Amino acid sequence: MSQRSSLRVPSAAVSRENSSREPSPTGPTRSGSVAASPETIWSSFRLAEGDEIEFHETSGGRKFRKHYCLRCNPVEGPVFDTCWTSNAKTHLLSKHKIDVESLSSSSLRDFSFNRDKYLALLVLLVCRRKLPFNIVTWPEFRQFCLTLNPSIESCLISSRSTLVAHITKVYTFYRDQLQVKLQNAKSSIHLSADLWTSPNRTSFLGVHGQWVDERYTLQNMLIALPECTISHSGPQQASYIIELIRSFDIGRNIGFFTADNAGSNETCLRAVSIALKDEYEVEYDAEAHRIRCMGHVINLSLHAFLLANSKEALQAKITLHSPQIPPASHL
Repeated sequence: MSQRSSLRVPSAAVSRENSSREPSPTGPTRSGSVAASPETIWSSFRLAEGDEIEFHETSGGRKFRKHYCLRCNPVEGPVFDTCWTSNAKTHLLSKHKIDVESLSSSSLRDFSFNRDKYLALLVLLVCRRKLPFNIVTWPEFRQFCLTLNPSIESCLISSRSTLVAHITKVYTFYRDQLQVKLQNAKSSIHLSADLWTSPNRTSFLGVHGQWVDERYTLQNMLIALPECTISHSGPQQASYIIELIRSFDIGRNIGFFTADNAGSNETCLRAVSIALKDEYEVEYDAEAHRIRCMGHVINLSLHAFLLANSKEALQAKITLHSPQIPPASHL
């Protein structure tokens, strides 16, 4: 992937060392208790992540480090940020109904656990590292979480079905974001597809998209991975691709199609062309938009050359996979 995708699960809070913080008074408050220290207030915030703005610069050229609220859910809207403890306290009280000055040390420990972030990172861990869904039931994993914060036992999920539900929710959220990006593309959306069979003999059709986004940046992304449960025929592959085009509503913006030399890809693209004509009234020339994967062509040629035991066998192998190439005697 040439560009890092902007679709990401927020990472955990990073170290807050060397951050610019507003001095906070430590005298008595209206309730007679000791005012919350900056450390207490900033424990509910994190530093900038990814492409977020790290500093606020005043007109005089002074820079103050921004802090982002850990309690705000990025799915629901922009995450609140501030450089000042006073603003941070006001936000926590008005938005999240949390009065940091009245929190006891034990409730502070409870509050410092962000369940939304825990769920997001758990989904990321399981999906990216290919861990089993029942990890949430492992005594060792639960003990590890409780070692970090003993007061969060009631907040941990303990059912694999609950984890699957959260994974589905995250997938739906990012799929909707991907749909918006595809529909806002400044270029045609070029597709590449290939079949793959897993070690347990389950077949998948990987569909990869390439386009220029609204910022005129080249994007490369896996946009679908349907399971092929029926056959590997061209019409069957076409049904998965047509469903993908239909679900993202990008039928009027399909560009070139890259695949290997298998004959099924010819019939697949012809079926896609017919569907685009019927559903979107788009004239899509299957032959003109067909690109053959050069890596696959080279691989087949090398196999034929290295493994053939005669000139006739070599020519037969080449003709089998690339019938459009004339016999060697005609070259």
